[in-house]
Amino acid sequence: PWAHNGEQDDDYALMYGVAYSHASAGGKKDIAEKNTLSPPALDGDACHDRGDGKPGPCPLGKTVDERSWKDGPGIQQGLAVGVACGRMVAVAVTSANSLAFGFDVTDPTQPAFLFVHHLSPASKDKSPGVAFKEQTLGDIGVESVSILDKHQSPSGAAAVMFAGAHSGSLSLYEL
Repeated sequence: PWAHNGEQDDDYALMYGVAYSHASAGGKKDIAEKNTLSPPALDGDACHDRGDGKPGPCPLGKTVDERSWKDGPGIQQGLAVGVACGRMVAVAVTSANSLAFGFDVTDPTQPAFLFVHHLSPASKDKSPGVAFKEQTLGDIGVESVSILDKHQSPSGAAAVMFAGAHSGSLSLYEL
């Protein structure tokens, strides 16, 4: 529930960090708004504690329901279907809050829920820049999901691979 309809994307980058320096003028303005507490500079959306005691972009856990008015959690790019452990498996990832949902769809008329997993647990209490510096970020903005059988997987076990566009990460989770 701490990530329900929350959002965490490239706008939650730290001011003057790598993402900010590569952003367009409009992107820099959006990042600045997430880093600013209040006018006169901008209409700020920042939090008093970005996860390290300093003001800045809010951790995901403090953005509950921010996406509700827009489009909900959104599953736009993060969807894969494949065979793992002899079963047809579907994995979907929400784009705004990095929740992965797994289903057994071997019988598509009776899908079975397998798991839900947050791909960036550190985001509950830390903004992306803070979690990145601490090397606890996880996957944010997942745009690619692959289901690997044991022969394709580097670990030798069936797995799911996630690529985070905003986090610049690649993770492997065994099934």
